[in-house]
Amino acid sequence: MNINNKITIVIVLYNSSNLIFDCLKSLTQFNIIIVDNGKNLDCLEKLKQKKNIKIISKNKNLGYGCGINFAFNYVETEFFLVLNPDVIINEESILKLLNTALNY
Repeated sequence: MNINNKITIVIVLYNSSNLIFDCLKSLTQFNIIIVDNGKNLDCLEKLKQKKNIKIISKNKNLGYGCGINFAFNYVETEFFLVLNPDVIINEESILKLLNTALNY
């Protein structure tokens, strides 16, 4: 199963540039959409270099909820998972969650 066709990770980023890189270390298998809500200029250049990450922005702070809703326009997979930038999650946990969703 190609998981990149099944699930996208959505992360809203606002003034969290010191946290996002630890979060992303555990998400190497997934396509990720990062909503830039501002104050992240230093880390955006580093994030743009990663091929599994798409950065989207309306060039203003949308807030957390509106940022998630904005990202839905870019999700092309059957499932999505919203994470905070300070979360460190095991990829196996996401795969188990995805498998359960696919089975039921």
